[in-house]
Amino acid sequence: MISKRNSMPNSDCQLPILKPVADKSAIGNWKSAVIVLSLTLIMGLITTTLTAQKPDSAGDPELAKKIARFAPTTLTADVSKLPAKDRQALDK
Repeated sequence: MISKRNSMPNSDCQLPILKPVADKSAIGNWKSAVIVLSLTLIMGLITTTLTAQKPDSAGDPELAKKIARFAPTTLTADVSKLPAKDRQALDK
């Protein structure tokens, strides 16, 4: 009977060479880094936008003057000769 020890290949046998495979955890880390960077940039843009829009509590006198140009005025014309629909539009 042949023992199993004798049936084993001799020490000259070489194992197959394995090629390195991309580390999947490195790809996951890269994706995580891109997500974190994207969120950081978005938050930075939001913060910059909100801080750039500081309300001026004192008001701008030049802006108030421009707004006053468009203030509603009272019409004093005789509108009795206008058609009914035009008078109705003026009443609004």
